[in-house]
Amino acid sequence: MGAVLAVLFPQSLAAQTLEAHVIDESGARISAGTTELVFSQGQALVGTSQSGSTSIDFGFLNGLPVEAISPMAGNPPFSMVGVSSVAVNWLANGNPAGTLYYAQISPSADFSSVTASSQTYNESAAFIGLNANTLYYVHAAAYSILTSTWCMFSPIGSTYTLAVAPGSPPDGISTFTAVYTSSFTLNWSSGTQSTGYNSDDTLYLAQISTKASFVPLWASSQTLNLNAIFTNLNESKKYYAQVQAVNANNIPSSFTILGSAFTQSFPMPLGIINTVAGNGDYSDSGDGGPATSGAMYDPQGVAVDSTGNVYIADSLGQRVRKVDTSGIITTVAGNGQSGSWGDGGLATSATLNGPRGVTVDSIGNFYIADEWNHRIRKVDASGIITTVAGNGSQGFSGDGDQATSASLHNPFSVAVDEIGNIYIGDLSFHVRKVGTDGVIHTVAGNGSRGYSGDGGPATSAAMGPPHIAVDEYGNIYIADGDNNRIRKVDTNGIIETIAGTGNWGYSGDGGQATSAELYNPVAVAVDSHGDVYMSDNANVIRKVDANGIINTIAGTFPYPGYSGDGGLATSAKFSFAYGVAIDAFRNIYVSDRYNRRIRQVAVSSSTLSLPVLSASAQSPTSIQWSWSGLNYAAAYRMVSSTGGAISSVLSNRTTYFIETNISTNTLYARELVAINSMGSSTSAVVSTYTLSAAPIDLAMVSVASSAVHLTWNANGNPNTTNFEVSYTTSTGFAVDSDISTAPLVTSTFTTVDSLASGTSYYFRVRAYNGGGFATAFSLIVSTYMPVLQSSVTAMTPSSGTIGATLAIFGSGFGTGDGDNTRVRFGINGSTAPISLWTDTQISAIVPLLSSGAYAVAIERQTGSTVTITSAGTFTVATPHISTITPSFGNASFDIEGSGFGEYVDTGTTKVTFNGTPVDLSAWHDAMIRVVPDDISVGTYTVVVVLSPSVGTVQSNEFLFEVTEGMKSLGLLAGGSSGVVARPPAFYQANLRLRVLHGGKVTAPSRASVTVPPWALDADTSVTIDRGAASGAAHDAREQARISGALGGVGVPVEFGPRGARFSVPVIIELPYDPADIPLGQEYKIAVHYWDQAAGVWLALQSDVDTARHRVRARTDHFSVYQPLLPGVYSAANASAAFGLRDVYAFPNPARNNRSVTIRSQVGLADQVDVNIYDIAGRVMRSGNISSWQILDDGNGKGPQFTYDYVWDTGGIGSGVYIYSITARKAGSSPIRKTGKVGVIK
Repeated sequence: MGAVLAVLFPQSLAAQTLEAHVIDESGARISAGTTELVFSQGQALVGTSQSGSTSIDFGFLNGLPVEAISPMAGNPPFSMVGVSSVAVNWLANGNPAGTLYYAQISPSADFSSVTASSQTYNESAAFIGLNANTLYYVHAAAYSILTSTWCMFSPIGSTYTLAVAPGSPPDGISTFTAVYTSSFTLNWSSGTQSTGYNSDDTLYLAQISTKASFVPLWASSQTLNLNAIFTNLNESKKYYAQVQAVNANNIPSSFTILGSAFTQSFPMPLGIINTVAGNGDYSDSGDGGPATSGAMYDPQGVAVDSTGNVYIADSLGQRVRKVDTSGIITTVAGNGQSGSWGDGGLATSATLNGPRGVTVDSIGNFYIADEWNHRIRKVDASGIITTVAGNGSQGFSGDGDQATSASLHNPFSVAVDEIGNIYIGDLSFHVRKVGTDGVIHTVAGNGSRGYSGDGGPATSAAMGPPHIAVDEYGNIYIADGDNNRIRKVDTNGIIETIAGTGNWGYSGDGGQATSAELYNPVAVAVDSHGDVYMSDNANVIRKVDANGIINTIAGTFPYPGYSGDGGLATSAKFSFAYGVAIDAFRNIYVSDRYNRRIRQVAVSSSTLSLPVLSASAQSPTSIQWSWSGLNYAAAYRMVSSTGGAISSVLSNRTTYFIETNISTNTLYARELVAINSMGSSTSAVVSTYTLSAAPIDLAMVSVASSAVHLTWNANGNPNTTNFEVSYTTSTGFAVDSDISTAPLVTSTFTTVDSLASGTSYYFRVRAYNGGGFATAFSLIVSTYMPVLQSSVTAMTPSSGTIGATLAIFGSGFGTGDGDNTRVRFGINGSTAPISLWTDTQISAIVPLLSSGAYAVAIERQTGSTVTITSAGTFTVATPHISTITPSFGNASFDIEGSGFGEYVDTGTTKVTFNGTPVDLSAWHDAMIRVVPDDISVGTYTVVVVLSPSVGTVQSNEFLFEVTEGMKSLGLLAGGSSGVVARPPAFYQANLRLRVLHGGKVTAPSRASVTVPPWALDADTSVTIDRGAASGAAHDAREQARISGALGGVGVPVEFGPRGARFSVPVIIELPYDPADIPLGQEYKIAVHYWDQAAGVWLALQSDVDTARHRVRARTDHFSVYQPLLPGVYSAANASAAFGLRDVYAFPNPARNNRSVTIRSQVGLADQVDVNIYDIAGRVMRSGNISSWQILDDGNGKGPQFTYDYVWDTGGIGSGVYIYSITARKAGSSPIRKTGKVGVIK
């Protein structure tokens, strides 16, 4: 058994010590003096001392005597944890009430050092004087009065104390250090002497915001240091800072406000100015179109919302206009009539009366200072207009009441802050505020016009009419034009001057704004960085940065004007710059009032990134060019890949440009040039085709049994456009597998053949542009293919040479089907090449056959069945020379015979004399006229060679003798005619030339033209004839001859067809008579042509063959040509007096890369300068001339000192160009003359 607990009671517990004795296992004795109690085992007793003042309970545990027991941790163990104190709880764990406990607290788990201790009869203890954010351990023990000892300590728990709120940095360290344009360092201390200090391992949370409320936050930083670095900040921006400490249990302290600071400003960049609205006209036109094409009456107030839409108060137009981010202008308030009605309805139906001010809030509502209605009106995001201030009567009343019951006095300025408070400036010389509850109060101005009050309450200040702005913090800015000042009312209601000395003037740029002179500022704005902008009446915009420095950022003092778009804003001119507004990117918008425009000053101090340009064809006549990748552009311009301007200067608010009125299905190459004050950046060249237009008017021209000939309207597509015809036997092209496609064509017609007779077909057509994009299909047309029944009605001709074209007419021929359709000459004979096969006509080429008659038949094979239709009989003739006769005094020879057929200029169809081809003048089936160029006396073998596409055949060999008599006439070996009069046929030739081969045509007179392959647009009969002997050309030539300017040395020759032009220059050759030429002047002969438009004979670059007495030149057109000899003059023949006679360019227009001569006749000059510009004003070529010649160009002005500048147009695009000449002579004023010249490629 366990020992029995015995406790002795003293007579007075206050004076005696209790004694306890163990008797034995069965009981206990409790005594105090002579009193003694004996307990039996297991009894629960109550013993009373002799004095009767105290009772004590005694008990037994499991038959053992009760001793002190280690207490248990409470739940929770800590009832309070503070920065420097904790409160601890534990459980008695069986110890009786009144037990004495001993608790200790220590920063170490082994309690090697004890911070504090506590003895208590309670089951809790409090410890103070602890360190902040420190881990503490607590244990406790109970005291045994029986053994006079303590039990073992038992752990109660551990906890961190809270962190103390950080303090300001220690002396000598600033809160904000290393403050730059986009970063600063924030400093603090671990605590204060009064609150204590955090441990070294404390975590801190630092926060910054542009708002004093710290909503929203700009950035946060967690750190174990006593500082934090913040980056990526905006320049010239005010930032607020706060910091808190967080203990190891992630419990934060309260925040310590550390104050605020401005980041530094960049050096003021130079802005680029552009017009974003208005064309200068006095009207209200343009809604729905580009804002720069719209017009305004009197733009005054201007505002810009967070997305970049610009609002304009057009006071005399009785409207508020809006320019959206794509540059389109619309009316958003006012119907153009003066009045005051419309509240509760659409703003665009309402009337206004002199809207002067406009502002916009953060949720898309805008507010109008409706001056002569004495109201502030609001247009919400749904377009409904209401009055929010003013009862319509002029005056000053209503403070403390609803704003709609108040009187206003011509309100002309309105602003709104971030929470929706409205600020009003009016002619009562007050600034009034309408709270979000609709109640109006005066916040500045005492109603007196004057200047007073700086440093005191704004409501006691005197001022002029206040134009106002408000920043994001609620500070009010006042353009006090009367006093030549900008004033500020802070959030405590104190007014001060922040710009202007009060003197009227324009000075102070680069210094403190309070030392600058202002010129009656009429408007003010403030940006998110705290920079203040003003419209100074000196026709300039000035800025005061956050450091109080003033500078001019747009306009020039003092004279008004309109200039500068696309350049630096500081070089531009305004005509009464009035309203001013700033967008989110700090671009500045100015209402240029008397120019009736809104101008934008785009400001950036950063280097441009490379623009990324893309293209999207919008229609057959327009392309949208879009761009991205630009953060710092002030303006843009779209240019062609060769540098020509495509657009005007575009605002940096634009992200695309739609190029219109351009050609369908044409490749365009463009670049984007981005501009700011640091320079420019150009994108890579981007190319795209405009779309093709969907073809229209699809129609069937003819339908045979197996072929359909279709035509359509190109609908404006160029002749390089590919068209695709598809066809099917399924209605509506419903079955994809049944759709067939004809080969692409660039013509507007095609034939679809190999169609099944007795079947219905459906057809449609579409176009592709050069980039491979297809249009929609045309409307569908359909037809039934008839069953084939061929019949021949005629065949012509019935005879001819090989290579001749045979035409067979009839019906039911169907369409050509390769090897399954053919025309034969003779039964199982030669197959003729086919040049045309339609249902009603077949054109076949007579194959290489010997002479004789052949049966002609049409064959069509279907499977193994061949259907033969007889067409008639054709007689094949071979060429035969019967006789050769000299003509025109042996200038030419006529070869007579048969079977010569039609001239086919393959390059090997010819007439040869002893194997050498001779020039041709005419070719008929029975007669060929040839013009030998150089032939000696002797016998010649003459042969006619035919070389059509089917083969070559030649005539008999005919022997022909050239006699001395012929030679004596001087007509051979290149002589002159020597005959005054000749029959007309002597000068004539006529030969049909083919596009593919070209050829040479020579008249008996020896005038000739050589046409290269592909120079002609179509097969053409080229003619030569004597030129007209009368008319303007003759008169001009005679006048020139009489004056000695030109001398005729040969007859005029006209080449035809008249006016024909060539894609490749042709060579003309004209004979001349050397007897007509002064000795030694033959080399000066030149081929001239008559320019009817200019009324002059113009010389071509010519080569003179003095041995053959021929002159040769290249030309791109047919006209009247003549070999002429320019007159030879001395300076004595012309007037040297300096003065303008004539300036012109020829040829005009210049075609096919021809050079242009710019001729100046100005008397005797020291030098003539020539500049050539494109239509955009870019210099294309420059040069000068100091050498001259004396010429009479037949213009009736006689011999002149002539300065010729030759411009090579190779590499120059088609277009109209401007030429400018400046003739200079010492002692005389320069002579200047401009003109236009066209270039056609």
